[in-house]
Order: sequence, then C-alpha cells, then structure tokens
Amino acid sequence: MRIYYLLLFFSCLVFGQKSRHDLAVSKIDSTLVRGVDAVIRDYNLRYEVQSFDKIILNTERITTIFNEQGIYDASIGEFYSQNSKVKDIELQVFDALGNLMKTYKRKDFKDEAAVDGVTLYSDSRKLILDFKPTSYPVTCRYTSVMEESSTAFISPFMPLEGYKVSIEKASVSFKMAAGLKLNHASNALAQKLLNKSESDQELSLTCGALGVVTYEYLGEPFIDRVPFVRFSLDKFSLEGVSGAATDWNSWGKWYYQTLLKGTDELPEATKAKIQSLTQNAKSTREKAAIVYNFVKEKVRYISVQVGIGGFKPMLASDVDRLSYGDCKALTNYTRALLKAAGVPSYFTVIYGDDDKRSIDKNFVSLQGNHAILAIPENNDYIWVECTSQDLPFGFAGTFTADRDALVIKDEQGGEIVHTKFFTAEQNVQDFSATIQMAYDGGMKAQIKIENLGVHFDNSYMKTKYDAKKRDAHYKELFSTIHNLQLNDIKYKLDEWQPKFTEVIDVEVSNFIELMGEYKTIHPLALIPDTYIPKRIRNRKSPLILDDAKTLQTDVTVLLAENQTIDILPENVLIDSEFGNYTLRFEKKDNKTCRVVRKLLLKDGKFPSSAYEKYRKFLEQVNRADQNKIILKVQ
Repeated sequence: MRIYYLLLFFSCLVFGQKSRHDLAVSKIDSTLVRGVDAVIRDYNLRYEVQSFDKIILNTERITTIFNEQGIYDASIGEFYSQNSKVKDIELQVFDALGNLMKTYKRKDFKDEAAVDGVTLYSDSRKLILDFKPTSYPVTCRYTSVMEESSTAFISPFMPLEGYKVSIEKASVSFKMAAGLKLNHASNALAQKLLNKSESDQELSLTCGALGVVTYEYLGEPFIDRVPFVRFSLDKFSLEGVSGAATDWNSWGKWYYQTLLKGTDELPEATKAKIQSLTQNAKSTREKAAIVYNFVKEKVRYISVQVGIGGFKPMLASDVDRLSYGDCKALTNYTRALLKAAGVPSYFTVIYGDDDKRSIDKNFVSLQGNHAILAIPENNDYIWVECTSQDLPFGFAGTFTADRDALVIKDEQGGEIVHTKFFTAEQNVQDFSATIQMAYDGGMKAQIKIENLGVHFDNSYMKTKYDAKKRDAHYKELFSTIHNLQLNDIKYKLDEWQPKFTEVIDVEVSNFIELMGEYKTIHPLALIPDTYIPKRIRNRKSPLILDDAKTLQTDVTVLLAENQTIDILPENVLIDSEFGNYTLRFEKKDNKTCRVVRKLLLKDGKFPSSAYEKYRKFLEQVNRADQNKIILKVQ
C-alpha cells in the first residue's frame, strides 16, 4: 500500500510538472519562430479602475526565449514609487518540454533605485531579477500585481514591443468603477487586428498570432507598424493632484494651474541682473538670446524626479540657487528669466527624439517626454532647447523639429503647434575645394564645407573633438583616397544663422590614377560616396524620407605645367520623384576645370514599392560621381 501511495505521489508530481504541457516549444507554430529572439505565448493585462486615483493592474506574460537577446522581451521586473506599489511578483521558468524548473518569488528580486547617470535624485525604484538561463530555449511565466494612485498616464497597449519577437495571443481589459469613463484610441493596425468588446464600464481588446516585425531602413516608426492603443480617464490623479480635461485647451489650463503656476518666482537680485544685461537689446530676439546664453553659462542638466517632480518643474528660485535642473526645470527657469526681461514665453511639452514623433493631437492625454520653450515672434515661435550648453539660440535641431507639440499658454490653456520645419533650401551643405595638382602627380587641396539646417545639427559638435577623434573623422570621410595627409583643420561657428564651417587642408602624394592606357583624376573624390541602402526583399513598410536637403559641390582643378586636359566627361542630369541631380564640367582652359554638382533630395512618404526605385536613383547618382577627367601628362 505504501508503494502504491508513493507511486501515486510521484505520478501527481510528474503530472504537476507537465501541467503546462501547452508551453512546450514544439507547440509554437513554425512561422512564429523563424528569425526571432523570443515568442510571446500569452500577454494579458487586466486593469481594475476602482476610483479616479486607484488602479489595480494584473499582468501575465508568458515568453519563450531563444537566446540572450530575448531575455529583454520577457519584461521581467517592475518600476515603482511612492505612488505605485508592487503587491505581488513572481517568475516561473519552464524547459523546452514545458516542465516547471524553478519559481522565483518576490524575495528573489533585487530592489534598486531607478536612477541613471544624469539623475541626481529620484524616488523611483525597480524590482529586477538577475535571470540568465544556462541553456535555450526556456519559457518564462511572469506575473505581477501593481497598485497605482497616479492615473493620469496609462501605458498604451502594444502586443508587440520590439523587433525580432512574435506573439501567439494577447489581451487587455478594463473594468471601470461607476462614474468613471475610459477614453481610448487605436491606430489603423489595432482597428484591423484587435477584437473589441465594450460596454459602459468594461472594455476588452484581444488579438491572435502576430508575426515578427523586421526593421526596414527608412521605414515607418515601429509604433506605426504594430497595433497601438492609447488610454486615458476623463477624471484622473497625478501624484495626488486631481484633474479632468476634454480637449487640449482645458488640458493646458490644468497643466498650468497644477504644475507651472507659482514656479517662476526669482530672487530680486537675479531679476535685476537680467534686466541690466538686456537693457540695451534692440529686439525681443536679442533679449531672448542674451537670457539664453546666461542660462547656458550658469546651469547644467541633471535630472531630479521626486514625487510630482517627475512632471512638475523645480522652482525657478531653486534652479537659480543650485545651478542645475532637468529639461522641465531649465525650461521653466529660462521662462522665468525671460519674464523678468519682459519677454513672454511658453512652456512646451514635446517628444524629444531624432526619430520624429508627434503629440497625438486627436487624443487628449499625458504625452511627451521632453520640454522646450516657445517664444512668440511675428505670428510664429522661436523654439528654444534649454538643456544644451552647445546649441545656438533658437535652433530647433533634429531632436525637436518638425513635429506637433503642446504649447501651454499659461492661463489661456494649451494649443497643439507644429515645430519648425526645415526645407531643402534651409538644409544645405556647400562643399567647395580648390585642387592644385603637382608635377609628380600629387596634389594639395583646401576644402571648405558650410553646414546649415540639419547639416549644422550633424556637424557643429566637431568643435568638441580632441585631435585624435577629429583626425579619425576626416580620414574616414576621405577614406577612398589613399595616402591622404591632413595638414590643417579650422572651424568657424556662426550662432546667428546658424552655420558651421569646416576648412580642411589636405595633401595626397599620388592623385593621378591609371585607367587602362589613360591617366585620370577623380575631381569628386573628396566628397563622401553616396550611401546606397541594401536591397530589402518583400519590403512591407512605406519609404519615409524625413528631411529634404541640398548638397552643393563646387570643385576647381588646377593642373601642373606638365599636365593638360584631354577629355572631360559629359554633363549629367537625373530627374526623379525622389530628387534631382546635376553634374557639370566647365573647361576654363587646358589646365583649369570647374566641376559643379548639385543634389536635391526630397522628403515625403512613398509606397513600399518605391524603395527599389529610390535605391536605383542613388546608384545613378553614385555612378555619376565617379566620372573622371582624362589627362595628357608629359
């Protein structure tokens, strides 16, 4: 009888270990496994909105991990603060057959401060697990229960959150307390792929299998390639402060009254100093520039996020005393100084990213990850980045340009405004050079590169390079030329235009090439090769060309006394829906040639089928750039 019970016990134990047999890796559809780091087997979010200031979130996420990179996709761990509590957290680990191998409880998770290298202090913390499987694949079932008292921000629902991951099924549901309303907005893919069930107090969204999303060069942003749903409450709490808004104007009023009003007071001595510095300024722009440069010299960027400080800026008086702050604090401090100088300005919430992302103007909610300043000027705005100690005044670089932002116009409320858009005529790079050939086939050249618009943004920080990094940069820039020597490099920064100018003197020991029986020189060898992107088979994403730009080149070649021009290439003209290219060779005399090149690249959104046409256009440009001048050499 004892043996019988032992056998029954072990059979029950084995059955318990096999109870997750559906988690066996072999059960995953083969189409979901190809080229992935992980497959999400089930992703379930359940929100219980008990009041305007209390949400319980239950999370279950089952992920099969195929390699070390896939650990991130399992999303193991939670962030919390004084306004959020981790009520429960657990991780179960299964082998490839679906057998339970190990369970991690809360005591196994590390409790750490959630700070980065630029955060002076934050009350945010995180529970993380040092989880590193010894072999793959493994399957993780992660569960947690969170209690949130700040309800102004509810994370968007994205079943897929990154590249190289697929999903079997996912769902999100809301159960609302009486008297509360949930707002939600879905992108086109969410409307197409998610099944919705909705009543007055409940919402459920579910989806089935979704294949891997592959990164595609010059494609749509990731969130436009996956289902994406935003949520908000009509009544909410932010760090203990209640609010309600139905449009961006009322949202802006709430933001100003709750987070900004009363934060712009300054010591009288500071106000007097600013008024003295700006008293002789002849325009609003000049006053604002003086204030901006004062801020650049006085303060530095350090993040401080305590309680509502994650959203509410530090007092301007504290920034003035301590000489540091985060983007909100420095923007608000600059706003206060401008006020002292008699210049109105508005705190502006924006998504700061080199990839353009706009505030969703059709969905009122807590959005954005950055703050800048908007200074009214002639029915437009001067956009000011207050955290940089290097950017010139009024230059909206690629981090904040060309996107919708929320301008908070104090008591007047909020307004969605589009930040500065650079045209092809403003995004200009002028490259000019004089090449003086030597008797022995070598050459010396002085190169001048003038950068405006996005080209300025991509180049002005070269002034910070040390000699080693600077020389490595230019040797890479001129890497197609052998035996090139850098003789001198000078920079000029014009902050008012703004324009960044590079003057480079180079020398090459042998610039003449043999092409069969001919001796040639390549007059455009000093400009970088046009980048030709790789082919993408079965491309799915539209072609997105973000920034129109103009690249102008003017090269003069002066031959030595033993060299004359024999044959010049034909002029080239290329017209395309993506841009225009001209290349012109002008013979001044037998020893002088001028080469003029202009490449205008358009911006726009094109169908996925246009990608290969775009590649071919760039191939044509690159081939034209390789044209050589044939010489007679004595």
